[in-house]
Amino acid sequence: MREEVTERNAWQQAYLRTLCEEPDAHFVPMQEAMRRLGVKIPTLPQPLLLPFGIRSALQAQVEALAEAFDRAVQDILRGRLAAWMISMRPEAWEVARLDAEREQAMFCARFDGFWDDKAGVFRVMECNAGDPSGAGFTDAFLAAMRLLPAMQKLRCMGDIHEDILLDAYAGLVNATLAPPAAWVQLSDAASLVHDEHRLIVEGLKARGLSITLADPRSLRWDGKRLWSEERPIDGVIRDTIDELLLEGYWPATRPLFDAYRAGAVKLINPFCTIVADYKGLLEPLSSPHYQESLPQEVRAVLRECMPWTFVVREEKVLYEDREVDLLSLLREQRSEWVLKPNEGYGGFGVILGRVCSADIWEQTLQEAVMRPFSYVAQRAWPASRGRFVMQDAQGRAQVVEKNVTLSAWVHKSRFVGCFARISDSSVINVHQGGALLPVVFVSSST
Repeated sequence: MREEVTERNAWQQAYLRTLCEEPDAHFVPMQEAMRRLGVKIPTLPQPLLLPFGIRSALQAQVEALAEAFDRAVQDILRGRLAAWMISMRPEAWEVARLDAEREQAMFCARFDGFWDDKAGVFRVMECNAGDPSGAGFTDAFLAAMRLLPAMQKLRCMGDIHEDILLDAYAGLVNATLAPPAAWVQLSDAASLVHDEHRLIVEGLKARGLSITLADPRSLRWDGKRLWSEERPIDGVIRDTIDELLLEGYWPATRPLFDAYRAGAVKLINPFCTIVADYKGLLEPLSSPHYQESLPQEVRAVLRECMPWTFVVREEKVLYEDREVDLLSLLREQRSEWVLKPNEGYGGFGVILGRVCSADIWEQTLQEAVMRPFSYVAQRAWPASRGRFVMQDAQGRAQVVEKNVTLSAWVHKSRFVGCFARISDSSVINVHQGGALLPVVFVSSST
């Protein structure tokens, strides 16, 4: 691993040097590409570079995580794990059970975390399994970067491996329903990720799929077929469950549920996947007791990759082989923990003990106790850092350090690729102003 890290440093230094020497040859084309695409999510003319040797380790760990999460979701839905830990709304429970017996939870899922260079371990923070988004942005940014001088020089230094996420996505769609099935991608035009949905549709169309974009409230069910305008629909790609169930959507979205119950349409993602979005699911997965029920190779990955996580409550819990009062532990070791909404997204409401005041921490704990099972406490991983080139207000290039997370995708529990997010903030999310970058794996040309 040390040799790989040293080699990666050489690639990165060469890439950064080219950006600094020719900033206009990189930033201007990327900005023009973003304008053509109509994309507002920030990026840089620089992918995250990782040694190709990391990819196989990442794949093995992520697929083991997928197996563990899929098992935990099924245990929740079948009553083998306590349901209170995910605090799911009644209407969401009803929806999640629609396909629990016939679909797997890790149908199209994403694990967010940090890559630990020293240990060679993917330190997972959470799972995003309810809303399959990110592939459109990633592939569009990567396509724009391929033409840059720094990327051309990189190709002379090593062999480049790019995971094209929409290729994998098209394969998943076709495996779900054979062509010439008619699909629709649901998207609210007011959503931050509407551009992402548009890019997914454009990318899947370019790969020969029959697919259109539609507001989730615009579908029509005639008792036999689901319709989008005058087009009969066989399959639906959905985003967050909130855009189907919350006020302002329900009951206008009922045609989708009626068609799905009748078996008239296929769905990406199936509704059972939403269980994995609740961060409380990480409590049993981080528990040695629950891990004992899993295969040995999966247990080994969980011990390395999964942080201690507890649903916040006034109880004693087993932590590191001892029984402790959870609230006392969180007060005494505030700097080592993070508080997160159990049901949440985009980094909203996340409180890091090491950077917040004691008053804010206590206030959040009290809120968590007053709203039972609404928050989880998670042992904080050390942030991963990377060096990137930014332009200042005068257009001058400068090398800066940023916090970096990896988002690793699985389709039916198989690893298909990843993207990265970077930020100055400890809460790294595009909803919080972070930037999204493709990931490129590089190996020496020998």
